[in-house]
Amino acid sequence: MHCRLQDIADAVGLHVTTVSMALRQSPKIALATRQRILAMAESMGYRRNPLVSALMKARRTGKSTKGMANLVLLIGEMNPWGLASERMVETGIRRTAEAAGYSLETISITDARRLTPGFWKMLMARGCRGLIWSDTAPIDSISEVPDHTFAQVAFCRPIRGMLSVHSHSAHNIRLCGDYISRKGLQRPGLVLEHFIDEGSEHTYRLAFLDWQMQNLPKANRIDPFIFKKQDKFDAWVKHSRVDCLVAGSRMAVDLPQVLLDFNPSLDTGCGVFSERELIGKIVARMLIDKIERNELENDPACATVMIDGSWIEDHSPLK
Repeated sequence: MHCRLQDIADAVGLHVTTVSMALRQSPKIALATRQRILAMAESMGYRRNPLVSALMKARRTGKSTKGMANLVLLIGEMNPWGLASERMVETGIRRTAEAAGYSLETISITDARRLTPGFWKMLMARGCRGLIWSDTAPIDSISEVPDHTFAQVAFCRPIRGMLSVHSHSAHNIRLCGDYISRKGLQRPGLVLEHFIDEGSEHTYRLAFLDWQMQNLPKANRIDPFIFKKQDKFDAWVKHSRVDCLVAGSRMAVDLPQVLLDFNPSLDTGCGVFSERELIGKIVARMLIDKIERNELENDPACATVMIDGSWIEDHSPLK
């Protein structure tokens, strides 16, 4: 769920106005209080809405909001694991953008209905020149973007007609398969959340089925478990008799698990490090190149760049 100022205020037991001022680093709020509020906001995954912030600043100061953001990253709702992964991509985007003289704003969009014509006009008025669609952003609204207004790229899922950068699913599945073979495991099962399966256009699922065909006897090939809710997971484990999992994120079960998107700052064990910051750097470079060539239209023949992940084993996060 999207974190609001009121949620932070309730968590720290202060008025929402105090929270708002602290997040703006107002000297009117005691330093210790500011630090406590900022720490709580970070732990709750709060992201300010730069459009609202810009409008409020304009109302307070009477100054125009034009020119505040060159690039805008659109994200949607995500769990803490997804938030940590997406922040690594955002770090790569921001570093590359700022090195090239561009600024970056991240806007959390949890409801596609917010992407109205007024939203796009606001971005244009503020000097936005490029849009980055994350794997959690509501892509149904891409068709609503006015023609000839923004250069656009996407990351972590392919979008037809748009330059995109994402993990090389077949390569990453092979890395997991190599580990499974080395360990002598016989009945691996693929477990993915529905939005990951849909967002990747089923590439992880297809790559896993292909790996099974090439490496396992028919009796040991298990249909993947794709879920929106986990209520049937235990029954699937029992029925399929899996001896290990290849999973998008760690599951609550006492089985060996190989993670497809291993986050070294959060995860233990083994899995594929998806090079998220590198993905972010490439996304930013591709978008800036489009802006500087004044390419403001999507092309049905646009390329997809796939980034090979790297294998991590016997890892424990640094404390």
